[in-house]
Amino acid sequence: MQYCSECKSDFSNVLKKCSICKEKKVEALRRMLLKISTAIMISIIGPASAWSVSQEQGLMIYLLVYISSKYLSSIIASRNTKVAIISYRYAPMLLVLSGLVSLAPSSIFAFAVILPILLGAYEGAYWSVYFDYKPWIKNVEFDGKSNHRIVREPMGIIEPSDESVKRAKFTSVPFAICQFVIQNSMRFVALQRGVLWLGVLVVIAEITGYAIAYIYRKITEDSSNLIKIQRTLWTWGQVVLLAGISLMILGHSFELFTIYLVGWLIAQGSARGCLRKIEIQWSQNHLKGIPVEKNKRDKDLDRFQRNEVIAAVVGVGIATWLKIQQNYSLDPALIGAGFAGFAWFLKFPKFKYQLSENSQIIMIGLRERFKFSSHLFTIILFVLPAILLSTQTLILILLIFGFMCAILAVMWAELPEAVPDN
Repeated sequence: MQYCSECKSDFSNVLKKCSICKEKKVEALRRMLLKISTAIMISIIGPASAWSVSQEQGLMIYLLVYISSKYLSSIIASRNTKVAIISYRYAPMLLVLSGLVSLAPSSIFAFAVILPILLGAYEGAYWSVYFDYKPWIKNVEFDGKSNHRIVREPMGIIEPSDESVKRAKFTSVPFAICQFVIQNSMRFVALQRGVLWLGVLVVIAEITGYAIAYIYRKITEDSSNLIKIQRTLWTWGQVVLLAGISLMILGHSFELFTIYLVGWLIAQGSARGCLRKIEIQWSQNHLKGIPVEKNKRDKDLDRFQRNEVIAAVVGVGIATWLKIQQNYSLDPALIGAGFAGFAWFLKFPKFKYQLSENSQIIMIGLRERFKFSSHLFTIILFVLPAILLSTQTLILILLIFGFMCAILAVMWAELPEAVPDN
């Protein structure tokens, strides 16, 4: 009797199972290609293009348009299962279009309006579905005769209780605002020194975060009580994040770039290497109303972080190198568009919708939309200061706001309600 090497099923089911195995491999490749494309387009091309046309003002307009577009597209993508699948499928084409826009003549309209609209729409449409799609499709029936997936159950989670929403928001929102503050204050500081600095700092942050994530895995992999260790790491990770932002404020206030850089690396390392994984897992479990299993690590999140680092190093490295070279006419935006285009052409599952009427309200991408809305709130809050104040003062106030959110995150981490098993 023959068996599928991946699924370990007998020959009677091998065609069906091997089709699913192939689909999983294609999906993993698609996600990796899109991570590389977004590393090029969102980490480098978008901010650098906006800066090139109007420096600080261009970047502020870019951020306002980008965050607004991301939030609105996430609302549209999460309307229902069919719209979510379409959004997830077609989102890469927005990256392709953004790559083409980057080749247009330099202007505020092209680089600070149209480009962030496309990039924000991509991120909202894709990432609001990303974390719900993979666990959902595992349970969608595959029809070997028609090669279609038969959709009978909606994507997402049942509408959570008000208490669950409150706990998820306290877990995700302060962390999301801190991430937003750290990332975008760095963009202003780095771009004042050039695109090379932006690229180098992005790559260093990813590598530092991954190194800390590796240590996190070693600490937790043999644990018999994962929640206890996560609780300790969550609390101390928030304290380290707070300390990092404090150093950033100190370095920026006294114009000591080395201190600012050390603080930024500490904050980013804690956020990306430790806190982000716990935030994703805990917030999702709060919304689902289920506890974190005491001895079960999420291996999918491990792979997610690893692939993000690889994509960032490859994508940002390509984009930065091409940007600083004067001997090459090839624009890195074309490389970003190419990766996204390749991802688009990969085979995508076909679906037949047989959804029954369901009285329960299903929420798609709720955790991500909490974070997107917090980013929108932050950027709107700082529109007036951006108009009235100097860039240096604006960055300082932005960091102080992040500092206050970090204090809130530390306070929440100390409460029993922060852990999904309470």
